[in-house]
Amino acid sequence: MRNQSFPEEMAKKPSFYQSVSDSILGPTEDFILGTDDLGTDFEAELAVVTNDVKQMATKAEGANGILLIGLMNDISLRLAQRVEHASGFGFYHCKPKKTLAPFLITPDELGEHWINFKVSLPVEVKWNGAVFGCPDGAEHMMFDFATLVSEASRHRKLTAGTIIGGGTVATYDRDTFGQCCILERRALDMLEFGEERTSWLKPDDRIRIEVRMPDGSTVFGAIDQAYRVTPWGH
Repeated sequence: MRNQSFPEEMAKKPSFYQSVSDSILGPTEDFILGTDDLGTDFEAELAVVTNDVKQMATKAEGANGILLIGLMNDISLRLAQRVEHASGFGFYHCKPKKTLAPFLITPDELGEHWINFKVSLPVEVKWNGAVFGCPDGAEHMMFDFATLVSEASRHRKLTAGTIIGGGTVATYDRDTFGQCCILERRALDMLEFGEERTSWLKPDDRIRIEVRMPDGSTVFGAIDQAYRVTPWGH
């Protein structure tokens, strides 16, 4: 925790960073690094894939630009993130890879669970087989996907195939539904215990991320991958 207040501007407009687009992993592909001293973390996120969207699109135009919805693991290196944050430049080294679940779906396939351009279904994260978090994808999402698409187009058009992540799925009800990333759990550790007790990922740890309908059927298929460390990376 940096002991800083939440910037007021972030509550009014979504913030963005441009992330990796050429290193997207398959749903069961290991994510491999060359070192284990960077604070490796997972982030369960929902995401949309857009059609062509014009510059300065309205929210309605942003909504019409949403073609597909998916599930993503935004792999993050938290200790590298601290360094990059302090530099004043955007994220690069701390966001080396993304993983997508097997299937992308159209919004209509969610039926009543696509509410106000949000996915109202629990996002379950398992760490080495134990449930780490299972919050609802919509309940505490600050900005809906139509707003995100519109805001992303403020000064540029979006090309068909653009992927926009909604940020780590989170909840205010931390005790009931848990978390979808280690960073958030460590922040709660500090509040409760005065120290960060939860470790970062360790080599050979396995992460599973999945969204299910109330009848138990899978929505996007599962991300089920291991974290590996080799001297040469990958």
